[in-house]
Amino acid sequence: MNKFRLVILVLGVLILSACAGQATPASNTPATTNLPGQVITPTGIPSSTAPPTETSSPNITLAGDYPHIVTSTDPFNQLVSIDPGDPMRIAYCAPGEIRSSQDAGQAWEAIPTTGVMAVAQESGYDLFYGEPSAEDACLSVTFDPVWEESYYAVFTAAQAEYGAPPLFYLGFHTADSGETWQLVEPPEGATLEDFGGFWNLGINSVQAQFFPAGSWSQDPEAILITETRNGGTAWQPGELSCPAVDPCLRWGPAPSNIPGMGSPLPQSIYSSLDAGENWSLIDPPVELRAPAPNQLVASSATQVMIISGGITLSEQVPPLRISNNAGASWQPVTLPNFSTEEVNSGYFPGLQYLPNNTYISQAPEDSTWYWLPPDLPIWCPVNTNRLPVFPVLLQAAGDRVWWVDPDTQQAESISISELTCSVE
Repeated sequence: MNKFRLVILVLGVLILSACAGQATPASNTPATTNLPGQVITPTGIPSSTAPPTETSSPNITLAGDYPHIVTSTDPFNQLVSIDPGDPMRIAYCAPGEIRSSQDAGQAWEAIPTTGVMAVAQESGYDLFYGEPSAEDACLSVTFDPVWEESYYAVFTAAQAEYGAPPLFYLGFHTADSGETWQLVEPPEGATLEDFGGFWNLGINSVQAQFFPAGSWSQDPEAILITETRNGGTAWQPGELSCPAVDPCLRWGPAPSNIPGMGSPLPQSIYSSLDAGENWSLIDPPVELRAPAPNQLVASSATQVMIISGGITLSEQVPPLRISNNAGASWQPVTLPNFSTEEVNSGYFPGLQYLPNNTYISQAPEDSTWYWLPPDLPIWCPVNTNRLPVFPVLLQAAGDRVWWVDPDTQQAESISISELTCSVE
């Protein structure tokens, strides 16, 4: 992570921390742990109209080919991207290129991004990474589910005439492995500066989400979509669509710009109970400025979790919410403390779910990583020092988790089996 982004992040977290400082800490009563394989069924919730009830354990049962994990946009951390249709395909942003692998990191191909600068300048923008540079690294990269030479990347930019702030997130795409790049043209009713991120449906198309011009409306009916089914060669109007795997939940557009330090950066979640005919807004949204990954984790066609362990401006946002009816209703889940003496603050930096049905998080007071398997009532320190000190997202591909080292900007990985309890 470069120094400019780190400064913005730290200041944002301090402001969020101060605003959240008056929140009442959650109970420090240790959570009751379900037996391995036991399904959470909140007592007294017979239908979607019942009031939310806090469940006692984060344990879930995985069905079939689940879990299905979808992460939100992260404007500060460069993430390793996984193709939802083929987890052997992974990629990440590096200075001047995208590094892409078709075999889960055994071999890497360089996809040049140096041509993005000229395209941005033709439209009146400079790429921004502390200072304008043709060697900028993208913030995120998205695979095309069909066309192997097509990539979709998000870059930070500022208006060339006025500079920063504000900073904008702009979407670019290539159909020839980086030889040429183009800006994604906004749909009618939006501008380049209203871009809200790419969405790989995992089937046969990629969508670009936009806010209505000049608005951060979270209304799913207001969101504007343009999509491509031929690797970015042509784009046409689209609609909010369900992912390839049920239940039908998806991330809404991420904030299209950073207006100033400390400004909230909410990202909404949408759900549909009728295969995408109608969409509902799940409230409250997650806060992208907090240093924590945000995940949608489906464990079956009807059970799904929202994981967001960062500090927020609202004490009504639990770090983990669960739905047993495909998103029709939600219940907060009590997470165990990091120690028997500690009061649960509700802040779990780096909190995320791993595909082996365990959780990992850092403690609020230091950078120590903790692990929570299904059979323990309390977190235990992780038995490795290889994880980064910053709470980055650990993307799972096969039997390994990947992240981008904030200092070297190189992809690192570790076997999931190495994430176990430290033996003292």
